[in-house]
Amino acid sequence: MTKGLLIAVIWIGLVILAPLATIWSINTLFQLGIDYTVEAWLAVVWLSTVTFGGLTHAINNLKK
Repeated sequence: MTKGLLIAVIWIGLVILAPLATIWSINTLFQLGIDYTVEAWLAVVWLSTVTFGGLTHAINNLKK
């Protein structure tokens, strides 16, 4: 495997696993019993995008 392909596979794995890790951590901390479904995964992806996407945009604007 080339280095670029390996990096791409790692990034794709993180994108897929990070929302599942978030659901797991919330379930562990608050005992909510959220199921691991596609809808729950998409909800975490959406919340992360809205929350951290705006934060990233604000930080980038401060650097300019």
